[in-house]
Amino acid sequence: MQATLEDLGQLKRAFQIEVPLEEIKSTYDAVYQRLRNTRLNGFRPGKFPKGWLDKRFKIVMQQEVEDTVIPRYLNQALHDHELSAATQASIEALEFNRRSPLSAKLLFEVKPDLELPDYTKLKLERRTPEEITKEELDKEIEGLQQSRSRPVAKDNPVVEDGDLVRIDFEGTVDGEKFEDGTNENIVFIIGSDRHPELQPHLLGMRPEETKEVDVTLPEAFEEDAGKTAHYTLILNSVERMELPELDEAFFANWGVNTEEDFRE
Repeated sequence: MQATLEDLGQLKRAFQIEVPLEEIKSTYDAVYQRLRNTRLNGFRPGKFPKGWLDKRFKIVMQQEVEDTVIPRYLNQALHDHELSAATQASIEALEFNRRSPLSAKLLFEVKPDLELPDYTKLKLERRTPEEITKEELDKEIEGLQQSRSRPVAKDNPVVEDGDLVRIDFEGTVDGEKFEDGTNENIVFIIGSDRHPELQPHLLGMRPEETKEVDVTLPEAFEEDAGKTAHYTLILNSVERMELPELDEAFFANWGVNTEEDFRE
């Protein structure tokens, strides 16, 4: 394997990796043999539609390259050039076939060289921590409860504030679909920051109910912001979010036994 390093400025680097055919051929052959053992409906063992093997080889081999081959050679190249990558490498170019060497161009960033100051000359100022108020602790505990809440079935399955909903929606502006205006089986909690433009119209709906509404699109829709969109909303399911009890099991998650211990 030959790896040529290119400095792209600042922390950006690139490796041009060339793997000779004799070095990569065993990997090619292993992938090709796996494909030859594939059985397709309607074909005898070892028989395939014309061109199927070569087409599938390109697809499967590319996945093999991305998952195992590139990481192996990248680690070797980093070691040889005494570099430490700060980001995961991306493949900018990749070329291979069963009868040719493999070549790839990998982009990544390296860790900066930092000069640490002489810590013995640093002056530290001791500060007394600010006292946490009861209201702040109450809010913290409430947030922890919500983070460990779980969805449960509702006796009366009508959408209310705080419920977890699963919906389909399709929106159009002047009869035309727009970016992010259509989705299926999207899940969010009423009262969260997800799709605030749709949430008021979901209140009171029941599962399998469909509703047609007009909505003014918020700033998140960028070029469509301010336009009136017509939505078809379908409620697939609704569940309520059940908060955990503030018991010993709950506070054990944070290394204490009781709420009193937590507040201390």
